[in-house]
Amino acid sequence: MTTEESIWSSYLDQEDGMKDFLRYVPWEEAHGNVWSPKLADLLLVVGSSIDSSFQAFVPSAYLNDVEGIEEVRRKKEAGRLNIGDFLHAFSPVYPLAEYDVVLRMTGGRLSPWQGWVIGSEGKGPEWWTAYNEIKHHKFEAIRQATLGTTMSALGGFLQVCSVILEIRALLMSLGNIRYIGDKVPQGFGRILQTPDPQKNHLGFTSPIWVETELFTVPLYRTGVWMPP
Repeated sequence: MTTEESIWSSYLDQEDGMKDFLRYVPWEEAHGNVWSPKLADLLLVVGSSIDSSFQAFVPSAYLNDVEGIEEVRRKKEAGRLNIGDFLHAFSPVYPLAEYDVVLRMTGGRLSPWQGWVIGSEGKGPEWWTAYNEIKHHKFEAIRQATLGTTMSALGGFLQVCSVILEIRALLMSLGNIRYIGDKVPQGFGRILQTPDPQKNHLGFTSPIWVETELFTVPLYRTGVWMPP
């Protein structure tokens, strides 16, 4: 199994865990602050998986032109990476903060990476803070494992899977990436699987999505290809 396959398999397992929870506590605004030990366990797995996914692709050639990437890679070798390092390594190529994830069950939107931009002092999103609190102080911080927090974290993990180019190629091959329109544009599959940052401005208006049972992640809007 490749790294990409392992990451995607992990995501699907975690989405299954969330679907099981939603059988008993359905997703609606009034339930956003519901907390549970089961959600705490799920949040720990999701947060750890996001951390590991970023770490796995710090060596990616798509990051070679990022300023300071060699220092980040040295920190990886020393086992000292943190959320601020991931911000500086990935956000210049994958601007996660600019995009939402759509909840298919309601049509509502979440912004898991909102505010995660250079200049934010390396702070992670609120769900990342909750993940870290629970990781280090699980029993004292367990009430931070709310349905809203855990759902945002899971949506954030799907966004990471959707934008990292090596994983995106896998999703294309599995059929999780869809073109919503009457006609598939010429070169659609080729560009998705072998992306070229200089050529990813396509002349079509219907969006491209990554779809799972719970979420839809737009990869394209207003004439600009979602990264790179």
